[in-house]
Amino acid sequence: MYIEQFMVFKVITQSESFTKAAKILNLTQPAISFQIKQLEKKYQVKLFTRSNRGVKLTDAGETFYNYCEKILAVYNELETAMADEAHRVPLQE
Repeated sequence: MYIEQFMVFKVITQSESFTKAAKILNLTQPAISFQIKQLEKKYQVKLFTRSNRGVKLTDAGETFYNYCEKILAVYNELETAMADEAHRVPLQE
């Protein structure tokens, strides 16, 4: 699993649309769908219900979203901490 999959999942959830998420993330809709299919395959659950009005989270999707938020928050903290470290003590080659 890759951090990008969490980001894709979150943007789909917030936009309630695979198409809108693709546009926001500057990806193709098939690339977005592939990421979600990979997650659904890994966990053997359906994360979204799809309709003409967009997508909604399933119960499993709600659970995944809650963990996704936590994981992305920690990831963002890591990115900030490493950027601070890089400014404080730059890599010397």
